[in-house]
Amino acid sequence: MYEKRDSSQRIADVVHRNTGMDTDTFLHPERMPYLAGLHEAAACFMAHRDEPVTVVGDYDVDGICATAILVLGLRKLGIRAAYRLPRRFSEGYGLSEAIIDEIRSGVVVTCDNGIAALEAVRKAKRKGLTVIVTDHHQAVRDREGRCVLPEADALVDPNAEETSTYRGYCGAGIAYRFVQEITGAEDVDLKILASLATVADVMPLTGANRLLVQEGLQELNQGGGVPGLRAILTAMGLTDHLTEEDYGFKLGPVCNASGRLYDDGAERVLQVLLSDGDDPELPERAEALVRANQTRKQILSEAMPVARRLVKGTPVVIYHPDFGEGIIGLIAGNLQEEYHCPAVVFTKCEDGSLKGSGRSIPGVDLKQALDRIQDTMAGYGGHAGAAGIRLEAGKLDEFRNAFQAEIGEDTREIPDRKYDLDLTRKNLLSVQEELQCFAPFGEGNPKPLLRMPFHVSAGSYRRIGDGSHLLFKGRTCSVLGFSLAQRYEEAGCPADLWCIGHLQEDWYQGECRMRFELVDFETREEQS
Repeated sequence: MYEKRDSSQRIADVVHRNTGMDTDTFLHPERMPYLAGLHEAAACFMAHRDEPVTVVGDYDVDGICATAILVLGLRKLGIRAAYRLPRRFSEGYGLSEAIIDEIRSGVVVTCDNGIAALEAVRKAKRKGLTVIVTDHHQAVRDREGRCVLPEADALVDPNAEETSTYRGYCGAGIAYRFVQEITGAEDVDLKILASLATVADVMPLTGANRLLVQEGLQELNQGGGVPGLRAILTAMGLTDHLTEEDYGFKLGPVCNASGRLYDDGAERVLQVLLSDGDDPELPERAEALVRANQTRKQILSEAMPVARRLVKGTPVVIYHPDFGEGIIGLIAGNLQEEYHCPAVVFTKCEDGSLKGSGRSIPGVDLKQALDRIQDTMAGYGGHAGAAGIRLEAGKLDEFRNAFQAEIGEDTREIPDRKYDLDLTRKNLLSVQEELQCFAPFGEGNPKPLLRMPFHVSAGSYRRIGDGSHLLFKGRTCSVLGFSLAQRYEEAGCPADLWCIGHLQEDWYQGECRMRFELVDFETREEQS
């Protein structure tokens, strides 16, 4: 049975409780918070702007968007930068010594990586290259817990030092600030890319990030965005008003999918984002990215039953040699949500080593836990919520034992059965207006969980989508429940419900209606 969490009466009360910020602070954050090293990095770059420039990014949405931001931003200065994304399967994450071997001279600018590339940066400096690291990940720590930074000419990473006043940016957010610093101007199209990456990389939607995503969505809905991004939206059929949910659950996965399936998949996405609008092949290449995401969904749906059978306890540590390297993070994320505990999923690499991806729960810092058992791994990196791991062959049991001892078998997140506010016909419009005021919602600013009474009238219920989802048609507000149709029917199709979920905007052909998206439901008789 769900209970009301506290005495909150308005969305503003819920946001204050969740963020610790009063309304004025939340709605009017500092637009350009201080980033240590940013001015120095820009000055360093401008001093070497006449030399060849190579941007080194990463293969996820954040790294791809960050690379696009730097390459397109530099073009505005008349600088044609080369770019390089690591190949997920054959090379792995981030700046490597092999990538440095390819670069003859000039300036290397990293984005969404570089803070942990100690040897690669050292090699670059021995080679005479100028290295500027922009990143948002945590620095490497030695066995005494001390921060070890790369020997770069300039470094911008608010999570690797103590003086920056904001630490929530993703790699693309920092790349956007870097471009702003060297050009002295905002760019709508680049802001949109940074806003997409912020949501896709699950960064906190408070402070400067909130403004970035809010304004990026506004510009996108007014027709902004690089031609490649507009082409992807067209291929997806996303021609109406977009929200942060579209970033996180639709557009982000499409931009991630190719990099998960193909060694050079991330570069395919980047090439689309860098394309001119008059490229005749752009529509087909955008459609190929959408098809890749459909393939990714099918592969994941087939892998999940296998993964569940391998789970033997908590925290979850499983291995299967046939899991694709590009989907082990998704499997780990699903297991973390299902078992409410940290989860690490490993697969086998061509060289016999094991590659793993971990996801954690609130209150368990995965990076800090791995720091304390670093002797069991050949390599690792990440942050509090997610990490990548590499093990030597035959080291899985040693890692599993150390990880489970470090985390603790009883470390599980207890599912919360509390809601934030009651939604009625009387307050529907006022709640809708408040939600619009405090949006976008996401990490760090969770969307308020509402309880709404609903009567399922005759003929208003039907299964939709693949048949597992339910829809209740209503006069004022329809109700949608993903994967809840079978459960509703097993409950006897009750007519009077307490609907637990979120109030969403439902845009179609330029018009907005309200939709209630179910998280759960209870029959009203259960609480009578």
